[in-house]
Amino acid sequence: MLAAVFSTLDSGINALATIFTKDFYLMFVRPDASEISQVRFARWMTLLTGFFAIAMAMSISWIAETAGNQVLESSYIWLSAQSIVPGVFVLAVFSRRARAVHALIALAAGVVVVAGTTFWYFWSRFVGTETFSPFYIGAAGLVTSVVVGFAVSRFSPPVRSTQTK
Repeated sequence: MLAAVFSTLDSGINALATIFTKDFYLMFVRPDASEISQVRFARWMTLLTGFFAIAMAMSISWIAETAGNQVLESSYIWLSAQSIVPGVFVLAVFSRRARAVHALIALAAGVVVVAGTTFWYFWSRFVGTETFSPFYIGAAGLVTSVVVGFAVSRFSPPVRSTQTK
């Protein structure tokens, strides 16, 4: 079980390091970076991502302890922020009108809804009128990012293909 957890974690950390290197470092910082400097940068990003993951795990544990929640409940609330990413993926795959700005608007709307429903959940627990399960927080973010993304992209003209048939 521990090997499976480590395998999943290192795959995610390496994927994030690659994304930071190829999509940000090469595009915006040093487009002419050599392979050696890319590997060096990816190693630093792996280290920083690992430290960030440890800090997130410790904060989830602290929040669970402080709020009197179970660790599973608290970690699901943290992970519900990731629920907006599949909505943007659906937008990119199924919309011919979607552009980067539409994806960013969908992400922002999803973040606002996840933050709002998380606040509502904790507030309802605080006053003693718990109205819903924390497992609905992620669903609200997913639905919001899909609906807002498609609604915003609907008012744009379709992206023209550059390929000739």
